[in-house]
Amino acid sequence: VPHLYPPADPKRRGYIDWAMDNFATGMYADAPKTLYPCLGFCDFPADTKDVGKALSEKLGQYADFFLKEAKFIAGDSPTIADYKVAPFFFAWEHPVLADRCSVLVPSRISQFNKDFAAASKATGMFHSAGGFALKEILDKGLLA
Repeated sequence: VPHLYPPADPKRRGYIDWAMDNFATGMYADAPKTLYPCLGFCDFPADTKDVGKALSEKLGQYADFFLKEAKFIAGDSPTIADYKVAPFFFAWEHPVLADRCSVLVPSRISQFNKDFAAASKATGMFHSAGGFALKEILDKGLLA
């Protein structure tokens, strides 16, 4: 799948790498304190709501920079960077994250989620997987 990481375009590949590294070093660390407790992987830490509010700001900054110019991170079609962030962006938009962790996803991230769902059939696994999809597990958190 070279179109997801175009070998003939080193500048675009560098941008894709930068977007993935920025996510990995800037936002991924917030997943164990927000997303993981909502998925039932661990207990909620005492500072979950503060982390959620800070994460909301980081999501806005990420969108303002990496999603400003095009539909996806590096253009009008998804790349490996989009596939990396998509499950997290999808999960952080779930209402249980707003309720339990004060995560408010910016409208640009919501639009990314819609665009990514339209462009990738893989997002079906986000919604339905015999009780094991992100949405199915997070929906249980709304009932708890």
